[in-house]
Amino acid sequence: MDEHKDSLKFSIHIVEHCNLNCKGCTHFCNIVNEPGFADHEQYFKDLKALSKLYFNVSTIRLMGGEPLLNPKLPDFIRTTRKVFPESYMVIVTNGLLLPKVDARLFETMRNFKCELIISVYEPTYSNLGKIKDILEKNNINWHYSISFIPIESFNKSITLKPVDPVISHMVCIQKQCHFLCDGYLYPCVFPAKKHIFEKHFKINIGNFDIEKMRINLHKTILSGWEINEFLKNPIELCKFCATIEEESFKWELSSLQNAKLEDWVVSI
Repeated sequence: MDEHKDSLKFSIHIVEHCNLNCKGCTHFCNIVNEPGFADHEQYFKDLKALSKLYFNVSTIRLMGGEPLLNPKLPDFIRTTRKVFPESYMVIVTNGLLLPKVDARLFETMRNFKCELIISVYEPTYSNLGKIKDILEKNNINWHYSISFIPIESFNKSITLKPVDPVISHMVCIQKQCHFLCDGYLYPCVFPAKKHIFEKHFKINIGNFDIEKMRINLHKTILSGWEINEFLKNPIELCKFCATIEEESFKWELSSLQNAKLEDWVVSI
């Protein structure tokens, strides 16, 4: 066990698809071909591997897609708390399914100290009163991701014209959003999920060695400190992240059928 353990924050998709499907979703959930769920057994193995590298993981975000779509969400909560009893654990949701969830999920959240972050989009805002009543009734700790005001715009996230990866990384607001997926840690969600975007639009974003952009938790010889150093530095894929050439658009819904390349890619 490494004597130089350090803390870590990470997110995981426990579901790939979403019930809302935002245009230009940075997690590409609106262009997922079919429903997909994280493997709970794999997640447990990954957490145990992390526990050998870190005394504690400071923050664990269960998200997606829409995490409330995963019927095994209570299992993910219990497993997370079992391996990391002191971590801040939170579900990131648009909140629309909260009026329909089984009361046993709320019981699990209370018993295993799992909180809720609500991203307020227009449909969420329209149902906010009902959502707040349910959360208060079930004594769930929660807060807004930004504010109770609906999110009005997104930024396009991809450029096909390579930029300086160091500068791109320097101004990136997601560089601390490390991502866990099937035994690997990534600096962010982009390298882990870009294959969804590439497959849908039949495009290849750069010719990169994926092994240079992630950490294999079950084979790494790095310490927790060394992993953190890797995760906080730019990777080659940062060349194609549109943090420098910001281009926003009005938030709206989209889908697999009407999604367009320009929903993500800045004008060239």
